[in-house]
Amino acid sequence: MHASGIVAVVAAGLTLGNRAPGRVPAARRRAEEANWATFSMVVENGVFLLMGYLLPPAVREVARQGSLEHSIGAGLAVAAILVAVRFAYLPFTLALVRRRARRMAERRDSMAERLKGVEPEEDDVRLRRRLDRGWLRLEAYRHDVAAEREQRLGWRDSIILSTAGMRGVVTIAAAQTLPRDHPLYATLVLVSFVVALATLLPQGLLLPVLVRRLRPTADPDDTERREYAELLGRMSEAAREAIEEQLEVEEIDPVVAEGFEARLRERARRAEVLGELRSAELAAQFRRVLEAQLAAEAQALAAERWRGAYCSEMIARAQRALDDQKIQLAGVGGED
Repeated sequence: MHASGIVAVVAAGLTLGNRAPGRVPAARRRAEEANWATFSMVVENGVFLLMGYLLPPAVREVARQGSLEHSIGAGLAVAAILVAVRFAYLPFTLALVRRRARRMAERRDSMAERLKGVEPEEDDVRLRRRLDRGWLRLEAYRHDVAAEREQRLGWRDSIILSTAGMRGVVTIAAAQTLPRDHPLYATLVLVSFVVALATLLPQGLLLPVLVRRLRPTADPDDTERREYAELLGRMSEAAREAIEEQLEVEEIDPVVAEGFEARLRERARRAEVLGELRSAELAAQFRRVLEAQLAAEAQALAAERWRGAYCSEMIARAQRALDDQKIQLAGVGGED
C-alpha cells in the first residue's frame, strides 16, 4: 500500500489491545505480559548502555575540534530553556484541560436534552440503535466530566508535572538520525547528551522529594481503590444476573448453584472491603495482613512439596494459584 509502517504497527496494536480480552486466551495474555516486561527491561537498559558507549567518541571528536566547552555550555543552555518553557506552558495546558471539562459538561447537557426528545416508533430498529448509541455516548460524557472534576490538577500538580519533563533516549536518538558526514554531527550529539544528563539526573533525583513535600491534591491510590471496588461490584452484579438466567433455562444441581453463589458473595465481600480502604493507613494494614497470609501459604506449600504427599501436578497448580495472588497483591489496594 506504500503507507507508513509505523502507523500500521500502531493501528494493529490499538486494534489488538481493544479486542484481545475477547479473542486472545488468558494464558497467552499472561505469557505476553511477562515477555513484554522482560523485553522492555532489556531494551531500556540497553539504550542507556548504548548512550554510555556513544558518549566517549562524541566527546573526543568535539575536543579534537576545539569546541568542547562551548558544546557543553550550549547543552546546558538548551536544557535550561527547555525546563523554563515547560514550567511556563504547563499551567496554560492545565487551564485548557479545565476549559475542556466545562465544554464537555455543556455538551453532555445539550446531548441529554436532545436524546430525551426522541421517541422512535416500535418498528424503527435503526433509530432505536442510534438512540442506544447516543445514550451510551452520553454515559461516557458523564464519566469523563466526573473524572475531570475529581482529578482536577492544581498548582502542586503543575510543578510536579513540570519537573517530570525529563529528556533522555528520544532526544539522543533524534540526534543520531542526523547525517554522520555533517560537520556539526558530533557537536549536536554531545549537546543532546548534555541535555539528557542535565535533566535526567537533577530532576530525576529531585522528583521524589518534591512529590513528598508538595503532596499532590489528588491521592491516586484512594481513587483507584474506590474505582476498583465499584468495578468489582458491577462485574459481580452482571455475573449474578447471568447465573440466575442460566438457572432458569437449565436444571442445575443445587450444589453447583450454591458454589457459584458462594463465589459471588466472596467477591462482593472483597469489593466492600476494598471500598472501605479509603486511607493509606488502612490499605497498608490490609496489605501487611495479606502478605503474612501469603507467606504462610508459601511456607506450607514448600513443606508439602518436601513431604511428597501430593503429586507434582497438584503442587504446581497450587503454586500457580499462589503466584496469582502475589501478582494481585501488587495491584490496586493489595486485593487478594
